[in-house]
Amino acid sequence: MPVYNSAYEAQLIVLINHERAINSTPLAPLVENSSLDTSARAHSLDQSVNNFLSHTGSDGSSYWDREVRAGYTGLWGGEIIYAGSGSYNNPVAAVNWWMNDQVHHDLILADYQDIGAGYVYCSTSTYGAYFTVDFGHR
Repeated sequence: MPVYNSAYEAQLIVLINHERAINSTPLAPLVENSSLDTSARAHSLDQSVNNFLSHTGSDGSSYWDREVRAGYTGLWGGEIIYAGSGSYNNPVAAVNWWMNDQVHHDLILADYQDIGAGYVYCSTSTYGAYFTVDFGHR
């Protein structure tokens, strides 16, 4: 049975905006977007119930397919994902992992304006918790 945690989703956004603010060249905070929240949450759910970790959805969708399907009307976007259980099942662990991986670090600090976050925990899945953050640029 999938379990959602909106507090974890909100914390992801706060932590990512903090990383942008403390960058050597501070960046504007990203604005939460409900369509991107929907897209990110749906992808976390898909991964948890179908027991996989990938940017490609179980239906073959890309992050952009999912963002548009959720109603996002921006020009381009991006996505980061993370999975973890036990002490790795929290937003701080996810953001620390992303910031210590160059590709994910660069996405967090990229030229985006919008953000949405999704979190789902499923005890019967391989990874337990699934974190998805979707980015968008208008």
